[in-house]
Amino acid sequence: MNNSQELRRLADSIAGLVAAPTEIINAKVQIAIRDITPSRPPATVQVAAYDPWLTRTQLAAHLHVSLRTIESWKQQGYLP
Repeated sequence: MNNSQELRRLADSIAGLVAAPTEIINAKVQIAIRDITPSRPPATVQVAAYDPWLTRTQLAAHLHVSLRTIESWKQQGYLP
């Protein structure tokens, strides 16, 4: 094997080693961006037919948001 092929294999190996941490960092950055982005109300909310009314706590749990977000949506007119 000549020197050029060995350098190419070394470069490929290093690129492979760098790819995994880079993917992990990118995933963590995407999660951080999602967490700091202001939440918007969902386009539609499906409520079980047998129980048309939910408490604020139940709605927050169902939508996976905080009670503060529910209050904010309520003040903005997204929720009754």
